[in-house]
Amino acid sequence: MSIISKFNQTLGFTKNETRIILFLVLIFLAGIGIKLFKSSYTSKPSYDFSSIDSEFYTRSATGDSVSSELSAIENQKDKSTGGDRSISKGKYSTSVDINSASIAELMALPGIGEGIAKNIIAYRKSNGNFKSVSDLKKVGGIGDKKFEKLLPLVTVGK
Repeated sequence: MSIISKFNQTLGFTKNETRIILFLVLIFLAGIGIKLFKSSYTSKPSYDFSSIDSEFYTRSATGDSVSSELSAIENQKDKSTGGDRSISKGKYSTSVDINSASIAELMALPGIGEGIAKNIIAYRKSNGNFKSVSDLKKVGGIGDKKFEKLLPLVTVGK
């Protein structure tokens, strides 16, 4: 009597069930063998994130400078038109007109990345100018919490 027959009698499996179990065991053992082979014969790549980190810090600093440049531009516009558009909230000293803002100006707002900035501009192109600031909620990616953060920082131009 073979080992498989004893196994079948002991556990009460049919011949097909035994074949399936043997197949699964072989696949499991092959997986372990492949994993052991890969871990012992291949070296793990070492990643150097320092260049990515420095790029991140550079871009972050650029984002701050965009915000300050935006503030300077808005202040010049206000002085030339005599308008009073200054709303000060933390590091954001001016409000952004969502009907005329560029992607860079929108990205200077908190919680607005490139994707949402593009969504805002796409919404503006397809639906016309925003009639009120609350229309921002209709833009994909802007929920209630984000809208609450943006509310004191944005305006709707004419």
